[in-house]
Amino acid sequence: MIAQSDGPLWQVAAAGDIAERWIGDPSLPSLVRSMDGVIGVVQGLWGTLIARTGSQLGVSQVAFNDPLVLWFVGSDDPLPDCVAFWNLRALRYRGDGGGRVWLLPADEVEAWADFDAQVCGRLRLEGWRSVDAVLWSHGVEAERLHALAESWGLVEGSSDLGSFGWLPPARVHVGDDERDLTYTVTDPVPRLTTGWDWVRSVDFDAHLFGSSRVTHIRFDAPVGLQGQGRALVRLSSRAFAGLPRELVVARLLHPAATWREGWLQVPVMTTGEVSLEIALPAPRDALAAVLGGVTEHWELSSKGRVAAALPHEAGGLLLEPGLFSVLTELLTPRAKELVKELERTARAGADLSEQQLLAAAWGGRTRRRYRPVSALSGTREQTRRAAERLVAQGWAERGFECVCARCGSATFVEVAQATAQAVCPGCHVPAQYTGGNDGPVVHYRLNTFIDQAADQGVFPHQMAIAVLLEADSTAFLLPGVDVRLTAGGGLKEADVLGLFEGKLLAGEVKTSPGDFTAEQIEHDVAISSALGAAYHLMASVHPLSDSSRALAEQACAARGLTLLARDRLKDWRQEEAASSVPAQSSPWAALTRGIQANRTPQGTRLGTVRRIMRAPRRVGSEAGRNLPGASIVRRHRIQHYGLL
Repeated sequence: MIAQSDGPLWQVAAAGDIAERWIGDPSLPSLVRSMDGVIGVVQGLWGTLIARTGSQLGVSQVAFNDPLVLWFVGSDDPLPDCVAFWNLRALRYRGDGGGRVWLLPADEVEAWADFDAQVCGRLRLEGWRSVDAVLWSHGVEAERLHALAESWGLVEGSSDLGSFGWLPPARVHVGDDERDLTYTVTDPVPRLTTGWDWVRSVDFDAHLFGSSRVTHIRFDAPVGLQGQGRALVRLSSRAFAGLPRELVVARLLHPAATWREGWLQVPVMTTGEVSLEIALPAPRDALAAVLGGVTEHWELSSKGRVAAALPHEAGGLLLEPGLFSVLTELLTPRAKELVKELERTARAGADLSEQQLLAAAWGGRTRRRYRPVSALSGTREQTRRAAERLVAQGWAERGFECVCARCGSATFVEVAQATAQAVCPGCHVPAQYTGGNDGPVVHYRLNTFIDQAADQGVFPHQMAIAVLLEADSTAFLLPGVDVRLTAGGGLKEADVLGLFEGKLLAGEVKTSPGDFTAEQIEHDVAISSALGAAYHLMASVHPLSDSSRALAEQACAARGLTLLARDRLKDWRQEEAASSVPAQSSPWAALTRGIQANRTPQGTRLGTVRRIMRAPRRVGSEAGRNLPGASIVRRHRIQHYGLL
């Protein structure tokens, strides 16, 4: 049953309507245009087109435990009441399947034959409720509603409606045909509505290919339709975890998609089967889409490009106990460190001659620094394990110090190039290896690339990212990004920029927490705010002061950002079981056994094994057996909304 041809607005809102050319179409159910009074009653009997559409969308068997809501419209301006009725009908708890909210014209119901008897018949159905009927309207005065109720023989009762799905003490069991029927005139919306969705759900398995490859998805619609119809489909999957709920990202997945309450919503035309094409974007593409809306241009900074060349496990490696300290102490001093050292000695009262000696020592150092374990801070065993870990990773080299008595030079000689008799690489005369009680002392030296990367300060960035990835394995974060917010504007750098918990994150990482001055904190937070970030990162290798945290919290609160403060990065992980390192009673004996054959290849194999073992955790526990480039996505959640 549908509204009369050219009928009033309340009929369309209560029963639905359809274009005249579709009436009689064999693919549609039989449609009848009805009289006013009939529409009024059949709203409670699944007799309208709208009710029939909603009947498939999940109905509870709890019957008539809530009052019948009679929403009235006036003749002058029916639109506000029609809209309010529609919203109440859509949001109310569907305790009885949809027949307990009616829309009626206040100026016509009295003329409908036997309508009062039919209403009372519906009110006498058995159930638990505090009142039988609720009358309400925005456009009809309360006195008029009271008069209508009394003309039907109703008696005013309790106005305490409780809430749907609950049985407060005020509710009583009703069903006696001889009792008085009760009513109240009160707004039912605050008490009788919920955030209910009119949906049916279905789970299915599908392969979703990454890197924006199109995936064809087909599944049987959970809502049966006679003919073709338009519907909204909502998709939920772990494959969408980490994607920002932004419109530009939804459009990467599907040209017509949007996000709705965290679900991907797509309009479709369907009969019995739903067919969709989804292109799952790579995390970098999702980030680029978000940044494209808030920046004029962005690119990796010089630090970011260096960091991008590092293996993905670099940050996690440096969180291991003692590793960052060893790497820092093996770092070759350069101009920036020289300036800091000169400033320090000046504050300490050093005279000119002492500073000249310091400048000469640093200025003449063109070779990479190397040190034995005994010259590194920390416990000897932990430091040795950390140094060996760097060697196994291919970041450092083992060697000996060759001291030449003739030319006075001290040179690092890699283990693979060492000979039984030390020979000076410069003047090529016999020399001596620096030795100890057990023979030559093993020294360690960073390789050229790692030495330069450490000098540029990229490792704290990687450590901060590793810490964030422990909290959110779906995060995608870049270390070092230059952004230009407006055309013609200058470049601004974010030490870390990316996606964290599906939202944009930006922030600053410092080795020394003292560098977080009030001006620096304000500058950093301003950049994060200008980018539209939800999270601001403030990270430090060493402990942050309480005052710095307080300043950052205040600055973030003023701009609506959530502060993520992460410090003590070098001590983030407590002492763990040491990695197995072959025991060597004497480095010299190890050399004679051919240790050079195990250096670089062993490090390569170790890195490969770690990547293979970690890959399943990055794509999900169910993706371990998938082909490269594909990840299986299980239990997709599908929601169908009613016909549009």
